[in-house]
Amino acid sequence: MILVKAQKDLDYWKKKLLSILKGDVVEKSLKEILYPGQIIKSEDILDLLQKARGYAIGTIRTWQGKKYKKLSSGKWMRTYTGTDERGERQAVRNVMNKIQKASTMEELSKIVSENMQRFKDESGKTLPIVKEFMSSARGTEAGKKEQPEKPMTQKEIGEKAKLDNQKRIAEEFEVSVEKVQQLSDEYRKKYPRRKVNIDTVRNLVKEDLSNETEKIKSKLSETKKKLEQLKVSEKKEALKQKVEEQRAKAEEERAKKEGLTEARKEAAQGKDVDSQFAGLKDTAERAYMGTSFSPEKRGKDTIESYKGELKSDLEKIPEDRQDAYMSQYVSKFRNWMEKKGRVISPMITGPANFPVARNRKANDAEMKAYEEFQNFRDKAGKAEDRKRVLSPEEDIDVAIEKVDKLIVAQELMKESNKIIRKKNLTDEQKVSQMAELGIKESTAKGALVPDYMGRQGFPSYAMTNNNAKIKNAKIKIETMKQRIKAKESFEPIAFKGGEIAIDNDRVTITHDEKPSREVIDKIKARGFRWSRNYGAWSRKHTARAVSDAKELMGIQKSMKIIVRNHK
Repeated sequence: MILVKAQKDLDYWKKKLLSILKGDVVEKSLKEILYPGQIIKSEDILDLLQKARGYAIGTIRTWQGKKYKKLSSGKWMRTYTGTDERGERQAVRNVMNKIQKASTMEELSKIVSENMQRFKDESGKTLPIVKEFMSSARGTEAGKKEQPEKPMTQKEIGEKAKLDNQKRIAEEFEVSVEKVQQLSDEYRKKYPRRKVNIDTVRNLVKEDLSNETEKIKSKLSETKKKLEQLKVSEKKEALKQKVEEQRAKAEEERAKKEGLTEARKEAAQGKDVDSQFAGLKDTAERAYMGTSFSPEKRGKDTIESYKGELKSDLEKIPEDRQDAYMSQYVSKFRNWMEKKGRVISPMITGPANFPVARNRKANDAEMKAYEEFQNFRDKAGKAEDRKRVLSPEEDIDVAIEKVDKLIVAQELMKESNKIIRKKNLTDEQKVSQMAELGIKESTAKGALVPDYMGRQGFPSYAMTNNNAKIKNAKIKIETMKQRIKAKESFEPIAFKGGEIAIDNDRVTITHDEKPSREVIDKIKARGFRWSRNYGAWSRKHTARAVSDAKELMGIQKSMKIIVRNHK
Protein backbone atom coordinates (compact mmCIF):
# COMPACT_ATOMS: atom_id res chain seq x y z
CA MET A 1 0.00 0.00 0.00
CA ILE A 2 2.87 2.36 0.83
CA LEU A 3 4.46 1.71 -2.55
CA VAL A 4 1.16 2.31 -4.36
CA LYS A 5 0.66 5.62 -2.54
CA ALA A 6 4.24 6.71 -3.31
CA GLN A 7 3.71 5.93 -7.02
CA LYS A 8 0.45 7.87 -7.06
CA ASP A 9 2.15 10.87 -5.45
CA LEU A 10 4.99 10.64 -7.97
CA ASP A 11 2.56 10.52 -10.92
CA TYR A 12 0.55 13.40 -9.48
CA TRP A 13 3.58 15.68 -9.10
CA LYS A 14 4.92 14.69 -12.51
CA LYS A 15 1.63 15.74 -14.08
CA LYS A 16 1.64 19.05 -12.20
CA LEU A 17 5.24 19.89 -13.08
CA LEU A 18 4.80 18.95 -16.74
CA SER A 19 1.70 21.16 -17.01
CA ILE A 20 3.86 24.14 -15.94
CA LEU A 21 6.50 23.44 -18.63
CA LYS A 22 4.16 22.55 -21.51
CA GLY A 23 3.40 26.14 -22.46
CA ASP A 24 0.25 26.08 -20.36
CA VAL A 25 -2.86 25.47 -22.46
CA VAL A 26 -5.17 28.21 -21.39
CA GLU A 27 -8.88 27.71 -20.93
CA LYS A 28 -11.23 30.49 -20.03
CA SER A 29 -12.83 28.36 -17.30
CA LEU A 30 -9.52 28.16 -15.38
CA LYS A 31 -8.77 30.50 -12.54
CA GLU A 32 -5.06 29.67 -12.72
CA ILE A 33 -3.86 30.11 -16.25
CA LEU A 34 -0.10 30.54 -16.69
CA TYR A 35 1.01 29.18 -13.36
CA PRO A 36 -1.05 27.30 -10.81
CA GLY A 37 -1.95 29.57 -7.90
CA GLN A 38 -1.73 32.80 -9.93
CA ILE A 39 -4.84 35.01 -9.58
CA ILE A 40 -5.85 36.53 -12.93
CA LYS A 41 -6.75 40.25 -12.80
CA SER A 42 -9.30 41.90 -15.06
CA GLU A 43 -6.64 43.33 -17.32
CA ASP A 44 -4.90 39.99 -17.49
CA ILE A 45 -4.94 37.38 -20.24
CA LEU A 46 -8.40 36.04 -19.26
CA ASP A 47 -10.12 39.23 -20.34
CA LEU A 48 -7.95 39.36 -23.44
CA LEU A 49 -8.89 35.83 -24.43
CA GLN A 50 -12.56 36.33 -23.62
CA LYS A 51 -12.57 39.31 -25.99
CA ALA A 52 -10.85 37.24 -28.68
CA ARG A 53 -13.75 34.96 -29.48
CA GLY A 54 -13.94 36.18 -33.07
CA TYR A 55 -10.41 35.06 -33.99
CA ALA A 56 -9.97 32.11 -36.30
CA ILE A 57 -8.36 28.85 -35.12
CA GLY A 58 -4.62 29.10 -35.61
CA THR A 59 -4.45 32.81 -34.81
CA ILE A 60 -1.33 33.81 -32.83
CA ARG A 61 -1.63 36.63 -30.23
CA THR A 62 1.07 38.17 -28.02
CA TRP A 63 0.59 38.86 -24.28
CA GLN A 64 3.32 40.04 -21.90
CA GLY A 65 5.97 39.19 -24.51
CA LYS A 66 4.76 35.59 -24.97
CA LYS A 67 2.88 34.22 -27.97
CA TYR A 68 -0.25 32.07 -27.79
CA LYS A 69 -1.99 30.12 -30.58
CA LYS A 70 -5.75 29.48 -30.71
CA LEU A 71 -6.55 25.76 -30.73
CA SER A 72 -10.34 25.89 -30.45
CA SER A 73 -13.08 28.05 -28.95
CA GLY A 74 -11.72 29.50 -25.70
CA LYS A 75 -8.61 27.28 -25.82
CA TRP A 76 -5.13 28.81 -26.41
CA MET A 77 -1.64 27.31 -26.15
CA ARG A 78 1.82 28.83 -25.77
CA THR A 79 3.76 28.75 -29.08
CA TYR A 80 7.24 29.61 -30.31
CA THR A 81 8.21 31.27 -33.58
CA GLY A 82 11.49 32.27 -35.19
CA THR A 83 14.95 30.92 -34.45
CA ASP A 84 15.72 32.89 -31.26
CA GLU A 85 13.59 30.68 -29.00
CA ARG A 86 14.56 27.26 -30.45
CA GLY A 87 17.27 26.66 -27.87
CA GLU A 88 14.93 27.61 -25.03
CA ARG A 89 12.24 25.31 -26.39
CA GLN A 90 14.69 22.41 -26.67
CA ALA A 91 15.97 23.02 -23.15
CA VAL A 92 12.40 22.88 -21.81
CA ARG A 93 11.84 19.60 -23.68
CA ASN A 94 14.98 18.11 -22.13
CA VAL A 95 13.72 19.00 -18.63
CA MET A 96 10.33 17.46 -19.44
CA ASN A 97 12.00 14.23 -20.63
CA LYS A 98 13.98 14.04 -17.39
CA ILE A 99 10.80 14.52 -15.33
CA GLN A 100 9.02 11.76 -17.25
CA LYS A 101 11.96 9.35 -16.67
CA ALA A 102 12.23 10.08 -12.95
CA SER A 103 11.43 7.01 -10.87
CA THR A 104 11.53 8.42 -7.31
CA MET A 105 10.53 11.60 -5.51
CA GLU A 106 14.18 12.26 -4.61
CA GLU A 107 15.18 12.12 -8.29
CA LEU A 108 12.26 14.38 -9.26
CA SER A 109 13.18 16.82 -6.49
CA LYS A 110 16.76 16.96 -7.73
CA ILE A 111 15.60 17.76 -11.30
CA VAL A 112 13.34 20.59 -10.04
CA SER A 113 16.17 22.01 -7.90
CA GLU A 114 18.57 22.04 -10.87
CA ASN A 115 15.98 23.82 -13.04
CA MET A 116 14.36 26.03 -10.41
CA GLN A 117 14.51 29.14 -12.64
CA ARG A 118 11.88 27.52 -14.88
CA PHE A 119 9.42 27.23 -11.99
CA LYS A 120 9.31 30.91 -10.99
CA ASP A 121 6.84 33.66 -11.85
CA GLU A 122 7.54 36.97 -13.57
CA SER A 123 8.72 38.56 -10.28
CA GLY A 124 11.27 35.75 -9.68
CA LYS A 125 9.36 34.03 -6.86
CA THR A 126 8.99 30.26 -6.69
CA LEU A 127 5.49 29.11 -7.64
CA PRO A 128 3.31 27.98 -4.73
CA ILE A 129 2.66 24.59 -6.29
CA VAL A 130 6.42 24.01 -6.57
CA LYS A 131 6.87 24.99 -2.92
CA GLU A 132 4.22 22.45 -2.01
CA PHE A 133 6.01 19.78 -4.07
CA MET A 134 9.39 20.54 -2.49
CA SER A 135 7.85 20.36 0.98
CA SER A 136 6.19 17.06 0.12
CA ALA A 137 9.45 15.71 -1.26
CA ARG A 138 11.35 16.67 1.89
CA GLY A 139 8.66 15.17 4.11
CA THR A 140 7.80 18.56 5.73
CA GLU A 141 4.40 20.16 6.36
CA ALA A 142 2.74 22.22 3.62
CA GLY A 143 2.83 25.41 5.65
CA LYS A 144 6.47 25.15 6.65
CA LYS A 145 8.48 28.16 5.63
CA GLU A 146 10.54 27.64 2.53
CA GLN A 147 14.29 27.70 3.01
CA PRO A 148 15.86 30.35 0.87
CA GLU A 149 17.94 28.97 -1.97
CA LYS A 150 20.77 30.56 -3.84
CA PRO A 151 19.64 31.34 -7.40
CA MET A 152 21.90 30.53 -10.38
CA THR A 153 23.58 33.45 -12.09
CA GLN A 154 22.91 34.26 -15.75
CA LYS A 155 26.42 33.10 -16.66
CA GLU A 156 25.91 29.73 -14.92
CA ILE A 157 22.59 29.29 -16.71
CA GLY A 158 24.24 30.00 -20.09
CA GLU A 159 27.13 27.61 -19.41
CA LYS A 160 24.75 24.86 -18.34
CA ALA A 161 22.57 25.36 -21.46
CA LYS A 162 25.68 25.28 -23.65
CA LEU A 163 26.86 22.04 -22.01
CA ASP A 164 23.42 20.47 -22.42
CA ASN A 165 23.39 21.39 -26.10
CA GLN A 166 26.85 19.91 -26.60
CA LYS A 167 25.81 16.66 -24.89
CA ARG A 168 22.70 16.45 -27.03
CA ILE A 169 24.69 17.01 -30.25
CA ALA A 170 27.29 14.45 -29.13
CA GLU A 171 24.54 11.87 -28.61
CA GLU A 172 22.91 12.77 -31.93
CA PHE A 173 26.07 12.25 -34.01
CA GLU A 174 27.64 9.59 -31.74
CA VAL A 175 30.79 11.58 -31.02
CA SER A 176 32.48 12.64 -27.81
CA VAL A 177 31.52 15.83 -25.94
CA GLU A 178 35.18 16.84 -26.00
CA LYS A 179 35.10 16.73 -29.80
CA VAL A 180 32.05 19.00 -29.88
CA GLN A 181 33.72 21.44 -27.45
CA GLN A 182 36.91 21.44 -29.53
CA LEU A 183 35.02 22.28 -32.73
CA SER A 184 33.07 25.06 -30.95
CA ASP A 185 36.26 26.60 -29.50
CA GLU A 186 38.04 26.48 -32.86
CA TYR A 187 35.10 28.20 -34.54
CA ARG A 188 35.01 30.96 -31.85
CA LYS A 189 38.74 31.59 -32.27
CA LYS A 190 38.40 31.77 -36.06
CA TYR A 191 35.26 33.95 -36.01
CA PRO A 192 35.23 35.81 -32.64
CA ARG A 193 32.47 38.22 -33.68
CA ARG A 194 30.01 35.58 -34.82
CA LYS A 195 27.36 34.14 -32.54
CA VAL A 196 27.64 30.39 -31.90
CA ASN A 197 24.26 28.70 -31.45
CA ILE A 198 23.16 25.06 -31.47
CA ASP A 199 22.61 24.99 -35.26
CA THR A 200 26.12 26.33 -35.87
CA VAL A 201 27.66 23.62 -33.67
CA ARG A 202 25.53 20.95 -35.36
CA ASN A 203 26.75 22.08 -38.79
CA LEU A 204 30.36 22.08 -37.57
CA VAL A 205 30.02 18.48 -36.38
CA LYS A 206 28.38 17.45 -39.66
CA GLU A 207 31.16 19.06 -41.68
CA ASP A 208 33.85 17.43 -39.54
CA LEU A 209 32.25 14.00 -39.88
CA SER A 210 31.92 14.53 -43.63
CA ASN A 211 35.61 15.42 -43.89
CA GLU A 212 36.58 12.36 -41.85
CA THR A 213 34.42 10.18 -44.09
CA GLU A 214 36.04 11.62 -47.21
CA LYS A 215 39.52 10.99 -45.77
CA ILE A 216 38.62 7.38 -44.97
CA LYS A 217 37.13 6.89 -48.45
CA SER A 218 40.26 8.39 -50.03
CA LYS A 219 42.53 6.08 -48.02
CA LEU A 220 40.38 3.06 -48.88
CA SER A 221 40.44 4.03 -52.56
CA GLU A 222 44.24 4.36 -52.54
CA THR A 223 44.61 1.02 -50.75
CA LYS A 224 42.24 -0.62 -53.22
CA LYS A 225 44.21 0.76 -56.18
CA LYS A 226 47.48 -0.50 -54.71
CA LEU A 227 45.97 -3.95 -54.14
CA GLU A 228 44.61 -4.02 -57.70
CA GLN A 229 47.99 -3.01 -59.11
CA LEU A 230 49.66 -5.70 -57.01
CA LYS A 231 47.16 -8.31 -58.19
CA VAL A 232 47.63 -7.27 -61.83
CA SER A 233 51.39 -7.43 -61.43
CA GLU A 234 51.21 -10.86 -59.79
CA LYS A 235 48.76 -12.05 -62.47
CA LYS A 236 51.07 -10.88 -65.26
CA GLU A 237 54.07 -12.58 -63.64
CA ALA A 238 52.14 -15.84 -63.22
CA LEU A 239 50.90 -15.62 -66.81
CA LYS A 240 54.40 -14.96 -68.11
CA GLN A 241 55.76 -17.90 -66.11
CA LYS A 242 53.08 -20.23 -67.49
CA VAL A 243 53.84 -19.14 -71.07
CA GLU A 244 57.55 -19.79 -70.50
CA GLU A 245 56.82 -23.21 -68.99
CA GLN A 246 54.60 -24.18 -71.94
CA ARG A 247 57.21 -23.02 -74.44
CA ALA A 248 59.95 -24.93 -72.63
CA LYS A 249 57.81 -28.06 -72.63
CA ALA A 250 57.00 -27.68 -76.33
CA GLU A 251 60.70 -27.19 -77.09
CA GLU A 252 61.53 -30.29 -75.05
CA GLU A 253 58.93 -32.36 -76.93
CA ARG A 254 60.23 -31.06 -80.26
CA ALA A 255 63.81 -31.88 -79.31
CA LYS A 256 62.71 -35.32 -78.16
CA LYS A 257 60.93 -35.92 -81.43
CA GLU A 258 63.92 -34.69 -83.41
CA GLY A 259 66.21 -36.88 -81.31
CA LEU A 260 63.98 -39.87 -82.00
CA THR A 261 64.07 -39.12 -85.72
CA GLU A 262 67.85 -38.76 -85.64
CA ALA A 263 68.17 -42.05 -83.79
CA ARG A 264 66.04 -43.75 -86.43
CA LYS A 265 68.16 -42.23 -89.19
CA GLU A 266 71.38 -43.40 -87.55
CA ALA A 267 69.92 -46.86 -87.09
CA ALA A 268 68.75 -46.88 -90.75
CA GLN A 269 72.18 -45.80 -91.96
CA GLY A 270 73.74 -48.61 -89.97
CA LYS A 271 71.65 -51.23 -91.78
CA ASP A 272 73.43 -53.04 -94.60
CA VAL A 273 70.85 -52.48 -97.31
CA ASP A 274 73.35 -53.20 -100.09
CA SER A 275 73.93 -56.74 -98.87
CA GLN A 276 70.18 -57.38 -98.93
CA PHE A 277 70.01 -56.39 -102.61
CA ALA A 278 73.32 -58.05 -103.57
CA GLY A 279 71.68 -61.32 -104.49
CA LEU A 280 68.95 -59.63 -106.51
CA LYS A 281 71.15 -58.31 -109.32
CA ASP A 282 70.60 -61.35 -111.58
CA THR A 283 66.89 -61.48 -110.66
CA ALA A 284 66.43 -57.83 -111.66
CA GLU A 285 68.28 -58.34 -114.96
CA ARG A 286 66.16 -61.42 -115.83
CA ALA A 287 63.05 -59.40 -114.99
CA TYR A 288 63.72 -57.15 -118.01
CA MET A 289 65.06 -59.81 -120.44
CA GLY A 290 61.72 -60.16 -122.21
CA THR A 291 60.69 -56.48 -122.08
CA SER A 292 63.85 -54.38 -122.63
CA PHE A 293 66.77 -54.19 -125.06
CA SER A 294 69.11 -53.30 -122.16
CA PRO A 295 68.04 -55.50 -119.24
CA GLU A 296 71.33 -55.04 -117.36
CA LYS A 297 70.92 -51.28 -117.19
CA ARG A 298 67.20 -51.45 -116.33
CA GLY A 299 67.85 -54.00 -113.62
CA LYS A 300 70.66 -51.96 -112.08
CA ASP A 301 68.58 -48.74 -112.10
CA THR A 302 65.61 -50.52 -110.52
CA ILE A 303 67.74 -51.93 -107.68
CA GLU A 304 69.33 -48.53 -106.97
CA SER A 305 65.93 -46.85 -106.97
CA TYR A 306 64.36 -49.29 -104.51
CA LYS A 307 67.47 -49.24 -102.31
CA GLY A 308 66.91 -45.53 -101.78
CA GLU A 309 63.21 -46.12 -101.15
CA LEU A 310 63.99 -48.75 -98.50
CA LYS A 311 66.48 -46.45 -96.74
CA SER A 312 63.89 -43.65 -96.70
CA ASP A 313 61.26 -46.02 -95.24
CA LEU A 314 63.61 -47.26 -92.52
CA GLU A 315 64.14 -43.69 -91.25
CA LYS A 316 60.41 -43.48 -90.43
CA ILE A 317 60.23 -46.85 -88.64
CA PRO A 318 61.27 -47.52 -85.02
CA GLU A 319 64.62 -49.22 -84.65
CA ASP A 320 63.18 -52.40 -83.14
CA ARG A 321 61.03 -52.99 -86.24
CA GLN A 322 63.52 -52.01 -88.94
CA ASP A 323 64.98 -55.49 -89.46
CA ALA A 324 61.57 -57.11 -89.86
CA TYR A 325 60.43 -54.42 -92.29
CA MET A 326 63.61 -54.68 -94.36
CA SER A 327 63.29 -58.47 -94.62
CA GLN A 328 59.66 -58.28 -95.75
CA TYR A 329 60.41 -55.43 -98.15
CA VAL A 330 63.19 -57.39 -99.90
CA SER A 331 61.00 -60.51 -100.01
CA LYS A 332 58.09 -58.62 -101.64
CA PHE A 333 60.52 -56.97 -104.09
CA ARG A 334 62.08 -60.32 -105.06
CA ASN A 335 58.65 -61.87 -105.64
CA TRP A 336 57.70 -58.97 -107.90
CA MET A 337 60.92 -59.23 -109.91
CA GLU A 338 60.47 -62.98 -110.37
CA LYS A 339 56.91 -62.52 -111.61
CA LYS A 340 58.07 -59.73 -113.88
CA GLY A 341 60.74 -61.99 -115.45
CA ARG A 342 58.00 -64.18 -116.92
CA VAL A 343 56.49 -61.30 -118.87
CA ILE A 344 57.62 -60.90 -122.51
CA SER A 345 57.05 -58.32 -125.22
CA PRO A 346 56.52 -58.95 -128.96
CA MET A 347 58.94 -56.07 -129.59
CA ILE A 348 61.70 -58.22 -128.10
CA THR A 349 60.69 -61.80 -129.03
CA GLY A 350 58.95 -61.01 -132.32
CA PRO A 351 55.30 -61.44 -133.20
CA ALA A 352 55.56 -64.89 -134.76
CA ASN A 353 53.93 -67.62 -132.66
CA PHE A 354 53.60 -65.16 -129.72
CA PRO A 355 51.96 -66.83 -126.65
CA VAL A 356 49.29 -64.25 -126.00
CA ALA A 357 47.28 -66.20 -123.41
CA ARG A 358 50.31 -67.30 -121.41
CA ASN A 359 51.75 -63.77 -121.47
CA ARG A 360 48.43 -62.35 -120.27
CA LYS A 361 48.51 -64.66 -117.25
CA ALA A 362 52.12 -63.75 -116.55
CA ASN A 363 51.31 -60.04 -116.83
CA ASP A 364 48.38 -60.43 -114.41
CA ALA A 365 50.61 -62.30 -111.93
CA GLU A 366 53.26 -59.55 -112.21
CA MET A 367 50.68 -56.83 -111.54
CA LYS A 368 49.30 -58.72 -108.57
CA ALA A 369 52.78 -59.10 -107.06
CA TYR A 370 53.48 -55.39 -107.56
CA GLU A 371 50.18 -54.45 -105.88
CA GLU A 372 51.01 -56.71 -102.93
CA PHE A 373 54.38 -55.02 -102.67
CA GLN A 374 52.87 -51.54 -102.67
CA ASN A 375 50.05 -52.51 -100.28
CA PHE A 376 52.67 -53.78 -97.85
CA ARG A 377 54.41 -50.38 -97.92
CA ASP A 378 51.12 -48.48 -97.54
CA LYS A 379 50.02 -50.55 -94.55
CA ALA A 380 53.39 -50.18 -92.88
CA GLY A 381 53.30 -46.40 -93.42
CA LYS A 382 49.77 -46.10 -92.06
CA ALA A 383 50.73 -48.15 -89.02
CA GLU A 384 53.53 -45.69 -88.27
CA ASP A 385 51.34 -42.65 -88.89
CA ARG A 386 48.47 -44.07 -86.87
CA LYS A 387 48.18 -42.46 -83.43
CA ARG A 388 48.00 -44.76 -80.47
CA VAL A 389 44.63 -44.80 -78.72
CA LEU A 390 45.14 -43.28 -75.29
CA SER A 391 43.78 -44.77 -72.10
CA PRO A 392 41.37 -42.69 -69.98
CA GLU A 393 44.20 -41.93 -67.52
CA GLU A 394 46.43 -40.67 -70.34
CA ASP A 395 43.52 -38.86 -71.95
CA ILE A 396 42.83 -36.95 -68.72
CA ASP A 397 46.45 -35.75 -68.56
CA VAL A 398 46.27 -34.60 -72.19
CA ALA A 399 42.94 -32.84 -71.59
CA ILE A 400 44.22 -31.09 -68.44
CA GLU A 401 47.30 -29.90 -70.30
CA LYS A 402 45.08 -28.67 -73.12
CA VAL A 403 42.83 -26.78 -70.68
CA ASP A 404 45.89 -25.09 -69.16
CA LYS A 405 47.09 -23.98 -72.58
CA LEU A 406 43.66 -22.67 -73.57
CA ILE A 407 43.24 -20.77 -70.29
CA VAL A 408 46.66 -19.18 -70.70
CA ALA A 409 45.78 -18.23 -74.28
CA GLN A 410 42.49 -16.70 -73.06
CA GLU A 411 44.25 -14.63 -70.40
CA LEU A 412 46.87 -13.50 -72.91
CA MET A 413 44.16 -12.28 -75.28
CA LYS A 414 42.39 -10.41 -72.46
CA GLU A 415 45.55 -8.72 -71.22
CA SER A 416 46.63 -7.86 -74.77
CA ASN A 417 43.29 -6.22 -75.50
CA LYS A 418 43.60 -4.15 -72.29
CA ILE A 419 47.04 -2.94 -73.39
CA ILE A 420 45.85 -2.16 -76.95
CA ARG A 421 42.93 -0.07 -75.62
CA LYS A 422 45.27 2.24 -73.66
CA LYS A 423 45.30 5.55 -75.53
CA ASN A 424 48.34 6.99 -73.77
CA LEU A 425 50.72 4.34 -75.23
CA THR A 426 52.43 4.27 -78.60
CA ASP A 427 52.38 1.18 -80.81
CA GLU A 428 55.98 0.39 -79.85
CA GLN A 429 55.14 0.56 -76.15
CA LYS A 430 52.10 -1.67 -76.66
CA VAL A 431 54.19 -4.25 -78.52
CA SER A 432 56.82 -4.09 -75.76
CA GLN A 433 54.26 -4.65 -72.99
CA MET A 434 52.67 -7.55 -74.87
CA ALA A 435 56.11 -9.07 -75.40
CA GLU A 436 56.65 -8.91 -71.62
CA LEU A 437 53.60 -11.15 -71.23
CA GLY A 438 55.27 -13.74 -73.47
CA ILE A 439 53.54 -12.92 -76.77
CA LYS A 440 55.67 -13.13 -79.89
CA GLU A 441 56.53 -9.81 -81.47
CA SER A 442 54.99 -10.79 -84.81
CA THR A 443 51.72 -11.75 -83.08
CA ALA A 444 51.68 -8.48 -81.10
CA LYS A 445 52.22 -6.40 -84.24
CA GLY A 446 49.50 -8.36 -86.06
CA ALA A 447 47.03 -7.62 -83.23
CA LEU A 448 47.59 -3.88 -83.75
CA VAL A 449 46.58 -4.06 -87.42
CA PRO A 450 42.89 -2.98 -87.73
CA ASP A 451 40.45 -5.41 -89.36
CA TYR A 452 37.90 -4.49 -92.03
CA MET A 453 35.83 -2.63 -89.41
CA GLY A 454 38.79 -0.79 -87.91
CA ARG A 455 38.94 -2.94 -84.76
CA GLN A 456 42.29 -3.72 -83.14
CA GLY A 457 43.27 -6.55 -80.84
CA PHE A 458 42.05 -10.10 -80.63
CA PRO A 459 38.46 -10.34 -81.95
CA SER A 460 35.62 -11.34 -79.68
CA TYR A 461 34.79 -14.43 -81.74
CA ALA A 462 38.31 -15.78 -81.14
CA MET A 463 37.85 -15.46 -77.37
CA THR A 464 34.35 -17.00 -77.59
CA ASN A 465 35.65 -19.97 -79.59
CA ASN A 466 38.52 -20.43 -77.15
CA ASN A 467 36.06 -20.45 -74.23
CA ALA A 468 34.03 -23.12 -76.03
CA LYS A 469 37.18 -25.23 -76.41
CA ILE A 470 37.89 -24.86 -72.69
CA LYS A 471 34.34 -25.97 -71.88
CA ASN A 472 34.60 -29.02 -74.18
CA ALA A 473 37.96 -30.01 -72.69
CA LYS A 474 36.50 -29.85 -69.17
CA ILE A 475 33.55 -31.98 -70.28
CA LYS A 476 36.01 -34.52 -71.69
CA ILE A 477 37.86 -34.63 -68.36
CA GLU A 478 34.61 -35.43 -66.55
CA THR A 479 33.80 -38.11 -69.15
CA MET A 480 37.21 -39.73 -68.68
CA LYS A 481 36.72 -39.71 -64.90
CA GLN A 482 33.41 -41.53 -65.30
CA ARG A 483 35.02 -44.08 -67.63
CA ILE A 484 37.82 -44.73 -65.15
CA LYS A 485 35.29 -45.13 -62.34
CA ALA A 486 33.18 -47.50 -64.45
CA LYS A 487 36.24 -49.52 -65.45
CA GLU A 488 37.48 -49.85 -61.86
CA SER A 489 34.07 -50.90 -60.56
CA PHE A 490 33.27 -53.23 -63.51
CA GLU A 491 33.18 -56.95 -62.79
CA PRO A 492 33.37 -59.58 -65.59
CA ILE A 493 29.93 -60.72 -66.76
CA ALA A 494 29.66 -64.44 -67.48
CA PHE A 495 27.30 -65.78 -70.14
CA LYS A 496 26.77 -69.21 -71.59
CA GLY A 497 30.02 -70.14 -73.38
CA GLY A 498 32.14 -67.09 -72.39
CA GLU A 499 32.35 -63.75 -70.56
CA ILE A 500 32.40 -59.99 -71.07
CA ALA A 501 35.26 -58.03 -69.48
CA ILE A 502 37.13 -54.73 -69.67
CA ASP A 503 40.86 -55.01 -70.31
CA ASN A 504 43.12 -51.98 -70.83
CA ASP A 505 40.21 -49.70 -71.80
CA ARG A 506 38.82 -52.27 -74.24
CA VAL A 507 35.51 -54.14 -73.91
CA THR A 508 36.25 -57.78 -74.72
CA ILE A 509 33.96 -60.72 -75.56
CA THR A 510 35.67 -64.06 -74.95
CA HIS A 511 34.20 -67.42 -76.12
CA ASP A 512 35.19 -70.87 -74.92
CA GLU A 513 34.71 -72.11 -78.46
CA LYS A 514 34.65 -70.37 -81.82
CA PRO A 515 31.13 -69.02 -82.41
CA SER A 516 29.13 -69.59 -85.57
CA ARG A 517 29.44 -67.38 -88.64
CA GLU A 518 26.08 -65.80 -87.87
CA VAL A 519 27.21 -64.77 -84.37
CA ILE A 520 30.52 -63.45 -85.72
CA ASP A 521 28.70 -61.31 -88.30
CA LYS A 522 26.49 -59.82 -85.57
CA ILE A 523 29.53 -59.08 -83.39
CA LYS A 524 31.29 -57.36 -86.30
CA ALA A 525 28.17 -55.36 -87.12
CA ARG A 526 28.36 -53.81 -83.62
CA GLY A 527 31.95 -52.59 -84.13
CA PHE A 528 33.82 -55.43 -82.39
CA ARG A 529 36.99 -56.73 -84.07
CA TRP A 530 39.10 -59.82 -83.41
CA SER A 531 42.29 -59.02 -81.49
CA ARG A 532 45.18 -61.44 -81.35
CA ASN A 533 46.64 -59.53 -78.37
CA TYR A 534 43.55 -60.13 -76.23
CA GLY A 535 42.44 -63.38 -77.88
CA ALA A 536 38.91 -61.98 -77.96
CA TRP A 537 36.54 -59.67 -79.79
CA SER A 538 37.34 -56.15 -78.60
CA ARG A 539 36.08 -52.61 -78.92
CA LYS A 540 36.96 -49.29 -77.25
CA HIS A 541 35.42 -48.99 -73.80
CA THR A 542 32.30 -46.84 -73.76
CA ALA A 543 28.94 -47.21 -72.05
CA ARG A 544 27.44 -48.08 -75.44
CA ALA A 545 30.06 -50.77 -76.07
CA VAL A 546 29.19 -52.51 -72.77
CA SER A 547 25.48 -52.26 -73.58
CA ASP A 548 26.02 -53.75 -77.09
CA ALA A 549 28.10 -56.61 -75.69
CA LYS A 550 25.36 -57.48 -73.17
CA GLU A 551 22.71 -57.30 -75.87
CA LEU A 552 24.72 -59.53 -78.30
CA MET A 553 25.22 -62.18 -75.65
CA GLY A 554 21.57 -62.10 -74.63
CA ILE A 555 22.17 -60.61 -71.17
CA GLN A 556 19.84 -57.66 -71.73
CA LYS A 557 17.02 -56.92 -74.14
CA SER A 558 17.52 -54.86 -77.27
CA MET A 559 17.21 -51.11 -76.81
CA LYS A 560 14.84 -49.93 -79.54
CA ILE A 561 15.07 -46.32 -80.62
CA ILE A 562 11.65 -44.86 -81.35
CA VAL A 563 11.60 -41.98 -83.82
CA ARG A 564 8.50 -39.83 -83.77
CA ASN A 565 7.63 -37.48 -86.56
CA HIS A 566 6.53 -34.14 -85.18
CA LYS A 567 4.32 -32.09 -87.40
